[in-house]
Amino acid sequence: MSVCMLSGHRRLPAAGAMLRHRLDVRIDELCRRGVCEFLSGGALGFDLLGAEAVLAARERFPDIALTMMLPCRDQPLHYSPVQKLRYDSIVGRAQNVVVLSERYYSGCMLARNRAMAERADVCLCYLTSQQGGTAYTVSLARQKGIPVINLACEL
Repeated sequence: MSVCMLSGHRRLPAAGAMLRHRLDVRIDELCRRGVCEFLSGGALGFDLLGAEAVLAARERFPDIALTMMLPCRDQPLHYSPVQKLRYDSIVGRAQNVVVLSERYYSGCMLARNRAMAERADVCLCYLTSQQGGTAYTVSLARQKGIPVINLACEL
């Protein structure tokens, strides 16, 4: 079984439809190559967009699974009501939900990123900056020798 982790920035490009299209194309390619589980960290932005793309891909590839790797149970505490509805909908449709901590603590997001990198065989990301959580996660993947597909290079 091959596992793909999704990692990306909270702020997405104005051309969000193009990013979603590239996500759909790459997820389909990965499914055809044998990826059967996708990990999403549940953050706003790319994490949720990627999770939605995986859920849509399940219509074409019913054997794939979405695993939400949540850093803490109260992750959506500061999400707006609309963002929380979207988050709850995605988490409710995921095949697996892993909650790493009951409560937020400094460093729980990085712990989630390390947990995803430990399980992954490939990284599908949207990385435009060499600073922050996405850069850290992609760096972990590269250190582990995991292939990285950066959608920011394809837009």
